[in-house]
Amino acid sequence: MGGGKIWSESENAINGAVNHAQQVSQAWGPLLATNIYCKAMGMLIDCIFELILSHVMKAPDISESSCQFVNTLFGDLLGSVEECFPKRLVEAQISCKYWHKFFAVGKFMNMSLSEINHALAEGFFRSITGPELSSLIQATFAESTKRENVLKALSKSDQM
Repeated sequence: MGGGKIWSESENAINGAVNHAQQVSQAWGPLLATNIYCKAMGMLIDCIFELILSHVMKAPDISESSCQFVNTLFGDLLGSVEECFPKRLVEAQISCKYWHKFFAVGKFMNMSLSEINHALAEGFFRSITGPELSSLIQATFAESTKRENVLKALSKSDQM
């Protein structure tokens, strides 16, 4: 993933989507029953999450600075999305099928291979498929024995 211009464009697009979601939230919140509101907002937020995730998951090479950018951007976006679900965070997480995946990918971007291996053993990456996680690891970390060990551990966990 490249630098400055792409980051700026990505950030602007995401901020625009978040602003739109927040406007929809303000319009729908007072009108809709909680369960209907959460389902509708969940579908809208999932569209945003899915679009962003698809680009990150397909990236063939993710630099350290790109990881930091993605980690920060994902954290900021989750914070903004939480504002669309005041006092309904549990409902938001249930209504957005990509919530946990988005959270996990964002956290992944700030982890070392040792932390990823530990998180894998703890089941933290349950929402990410084995091939997706393998692809992220290969795009993010240089070839090394440690990387290969994590990939082997991941392939073993997929077979279970």
